[in-house]
Amino acid sequence: MARGVRWLGLLLLACAGAATAGEKPLGDAENPRNVRFEGRILPYATQFPRSADPDDAPSSRRSAVWFVPQVAVAEKLGEAPVADVRDLEWRFDGRVRLPQWRLRRIGLPSGLTFDVAVMFGMPWTREEARHHVVASTPDDRCDVATDAFRVLLLVERASLRAGDERFGSFVRRFRKSLDDLNALLATSVHGSAPRGIEDRFRLDAVLVYDRPGSKPPPEFLSHPGFDVAIACDEGGPLAGFSLPESSIGHNFSGSPPHAGLWSSWGEQALWHELLHFRGVQDFYLYEAADGALPGRWKGKLPLPHRYAIDLMASPYQPPALGEYAAVMANVRRGVARVGACEDTANKFGTMWSWIPARIDLELTKAGAPLAAARVRWWRSLARPGLPSEAPEGVAADRVPDGETTTDDAGKAVLAGDLLGRAHPPAERGRWLLVEVEAGGERRFEIVYGLDLNLAYAKGDKYGTPIRWSFDDLLRLDGTLPAAR
Repeated sequence: MARGVRWLGLLLLACAGAATAGEKPLGDAENPRNVRFEGRILPYATQFPRSADPDDAPSSRRSAVWFVPQVAVAEKLGEAPVADVRDLEWRFDGRVRLPQWRLRRIGLPSGLTFDVAVMFGMPWTREEARHHVVASTPDDRCDVATDAFRVLLLVERASLRAGDERFGSFVRRFRKSLDDLNALLATSVHGSAPRGIEDRFRLDAVLVYDRPGSKPPPEFLSHPGFDVAIACDEGGPLAGFSLPESSIGHNFSGSPPHAGLWSSWGEQALWHELLHFRGVQDFYLYEAADGALPGRWKGKLPLPHRYAIDLMASPYQPPALGEYAAVMANVRRGVARVGACEDTANKFGTMWSWIPARIDLELTKAGAPLAAARVRWWRSLARPGLPSEAPEGVAADRVPDGETTTDDAGKAVLAGDLLGRAHPPAERGRWLLVEVEAGGERRFEIVYGLDLNLAYAKGDKYGTPIRWSFDDLLRLDGTLPAAR
């Protein structure tokens, strides 16, 4: 174990606050989720035994085991415990359970000691069903799902100290972030995701470390028994979602007014990375940057509204998860190690694999079928000079990947390897430029790989219908319609 590393997870220690119970708003207009925790804090609950198999996903744990949550309650530092710990209550699926408990004195290197109440109990048989475990005191409540993904929190010592000073407990603030993300997942309801995003996250253990330069703590690279490790180190070297480790470096610094791990931008950046853990890709990579469509469009062509408002397009806006994120996250329901969505050899590599075999395009103009229209299409490709966050485009003189003409009913079929799955990764595209020429006028629109993935997930494996009015297509070097 690295120097300066100390486990906090087996007995879940808490910082104690003032006598007033509950969450005290800090008046942070930039991130109203920031509160100070007061009273006897329940930082998190954990489960024993832990499986060391990284592929042992929560929804497939069927063996008979004991679910043993443990919670410790500490009084204010330096003060003798005065509270009656027997008012701790456990509920399992809404029913009160009476666990065993005992006092245990914990000594810290500083010489301070805690008298803690360690709670045991609530055995059950692991199975696919979700159960809810609630631990509560008059001051706090910890609600976890038994099938939630197990998060190992790695926290750099200075970041821990700053969070403790600001929130009463860094660990409790981190759990609140997971709770708030879980609430967002549950409320991201769409017709094809009627129960929202069904997976959940729970904090299962905490490890404190001293920043070792650019070398991550060993638990960042290997954490059997946990589904994902998150290293919190403001301004530190670890950033983003890391495969194959299934680890996240949360080092957001930012700048005022969005500065630090616990700014709204910082916190939502962490949520964005946790959606990567569920196999949902960055949406901003699908945007057409200025210069991506020479001869067709001047300036940037933003994502359509349905994708632009999503957390996966940007964590720097009010958090929302649209239909694509909900459906594609649910495709991986309960699977801990989903791998890279870009990897076509991966079972969950849906990005270029889940593409319908054809697009059944139907064109109208002024409400009538648009016959004899010339239809051409190009997959996007990486182009020099474009920004890394939107790297793809279509050169003005590039030969089309396909071409056809609409029939008398205004219908045409776009078929073939639409986004280049069979090509090397550098020759694959994230979106399809479709150009329509009728009556001597050319217009165009973009079919996003996100649209095609979603259509495939909803059952359109062999063909997906798209209906466009020529009047609504984008004019060459025109202006963006407000409704797009």
